[in-house]
Amino acid sequence: MRLSKKFTVATLIALGAAGGGFGVASAVSPTPPPSPNAGAATAAMPRGTLSASAVIAPNNPMSLYVPLKNCRAVATATAGGKIPNGATRDFQMTGTTGFTTQGGTSGGCGIPAYATAVSARVTSTASDANGAFIAYPTGTPVGQGTLYYAKGVNVTTGSNLQIGTAGKVTVKNVQGPSHLAIDVNGYYSPQIHAVLSYNGGVYTGSPLVLSSTRLSTGSYRVQIDRDLNGCTPTASINGSSYFASAYVSGGYVYAGTYAPNGTPTDLYWTLDVSC
Repeated sequence: MRLSKKFTVATLIALGAAGGGFGVASAVSPTPPPSPNAGAATAAMPRGTLSASAVIAPNNPMSLYVPLKNCRAVATATAGGKIPNGATRDFQMTGTTGFTTQGGTSGGCGIPAYATAVSARVTSTASDANGAFIAYPTGTPVGQGTLYYAKGVNVTTGSNLQIGTAGKVTVKNVQGPSHLAIDVNGYYSPQIHAVLSYNGGVYTGSPLVLSSTRLSTGSYRVQIDRDLNGCTPTASINGSSYFASAYVSGGYVYAGTYAPNGTPTDLYWTLDVSC
């Protein structure tokens, strides 16, 4: 849909898009691990090496984008009616229930509960007067984040909408009244990334990595906060000829770390999981 000549620009900037789910990882490195050559006991147990890039979480660790087929999550023209002047409504974004009562697709749009934000096209239609929508994560005080619309003119813009309490986004209307539609085309998910210790435990990483246990020499089990079936793990050893492998089962990643000749060996290692 095109903007009228009256409104050549319509923008929507979700509150908090620069925080929470969209922050950049701090570049502060933790205390380095013991050197592999720090004595006989250490030398008997190769641990690999860790560079600064290995121990710092990746850029935007909380904003892995997952594209989706375009899906209607909200349509007040179908259910709920126009949003009056000064009124707010909460709209479900995650899960599989609560969508038909807000004019959305039955069963939802495939956005998981752990999503931090959605990528969406936001539209105002059949407005009774010039006005604006303010969108923000449910449970967070209203800030800026505005879609301006004109009387009787359909206005559409793309935006990232941060998700709040119970997987919802809150929209407040100013003036109007006006209908609202939200069509999602992707979501942002926390990345699964960590550097794991040679003797078990998480050296550093995102909060989605809950724990790491050394099962035996060079064998590890890492617990993640979700079911990983359908996800792809990548295990690697930084800066050495040692190597690692991994697979997923339920909410766990199982990994092995090896010497160049294939002998299981205890090492620091890095885990990344793509879903």
